[in-house]
Amino acid sequence: MLRLPTPDGDNPLALQRILALRKLYCAGNYWERQRNVSNVSSPLVRMLNVGFLASSVFPYTQELGPQHLPLAADIAGLRFYRVPDPLPRFFLVRRLHLVNGPDEASSYLGRADFAPGEEAVVESQELRPDGPLGGGTVQVELYSANRIELDVVADGRAFLASSETLYAGWTATINGKPARFHMTNGVFRGLMLDGGVNRIVMTYWPER
Repeated sequence: MLRLPTPDGDNPLALQRILALRKLYCAGNYWERQRNVSNVSSPLVRMLNVGFLASSVFPYTQELGPQHLPLAADIAGLRFYRVPDPLPRFFLVRRLHLVNGPDEASSYLGRADFAPGEEAVVESQELRPDGPLGGGTVQVELYSANRIELDVVADGRAFLASSETLYAGWTATINGKPARFHMTNGVFRGLMLDGGVNRIVMTYWPER
């Protein structure tokens, strides 16, 4: 409604998978105007591209979590904390943790040692990459409501993770050929890539 770019869209009607992800961060509660959180510096914050946390209740102390969040501003008692190194919307990961479904995915995502910049939780038993995944560069060429274009240069077989929700109606091509999305990190889109140059086009066109 506010046209804020968030992983679950601009719509207050969130998917059940999004609600499950929220509960992992908010100590078993859904996000509302005021909620206690289980771990302010949870790895999930980086995964969701969060750059700042706003709160009227967190005291400015060293007790904000294992990664101290620096105070960026204090405006009339509303404090803004900077999240270090949030992940971009699209990024390559070095390893996959394969699970059978959303319950297993949530269990792994809730771990304190989950490293979203290095690994992705993928609901698949078909993906069996031979050896470690490659790194590379990701360049966003076009980002719009119904179409996204990316140029990815990978130095080997790679996996593209994102913070883009896998709504029904999204399709993808890689170098002009249809590609299959994999449910990644509970609710997001992921793609398996070959090494080299990959031109990725994601298009939203739900069935009428």
